Amino acid sequence: MISSFRYLSAWSLFLFFLWFVSSRFKLKIHNYLPIQFLVTITWYGYLAIYLMYHKIYKNDFSNMISFSLNLLLHYIPYHIISDKPINTTSIQFFIVISAIYIFYLSRIDKTPFDVYFNDKIHI
Repeated sequence: MISSFRYLSAWSLFLFFLWFVSSRFKLKIHNYLPIQFLVTITWYGYLAIYLMYHKIYKNDFSNMISFSLNLLLHYIPYHIISDKPINTTSIQFFIVISAIYIFYLSRIDKTPFDVYFNDKIHI
């Protein structure tokens, strides 16, 4: 399995990419991807988990280039989609994607806690 899909933000970025390309080329798939809530949650989740916990609380300031790139990769989709309202459909879409994500993690014997906290321990 692809290891980068351990993170919900990878799922969010992939779906955002589909949504963005679809909307730019006037394809209809973007009408069926209500990703507003998913993108918002991954942006604020990145700020809370990675920035607040790993950078500030754990005082881990190694690899700032990767951090800066990830910050941009999380912010740009949020900035582009933030003018669209979060509606019930986008919340339901987030719940479905989250359920699929948790199922995926269970198949690779991980939990969200493992992925976001335990796997980040540096030796």
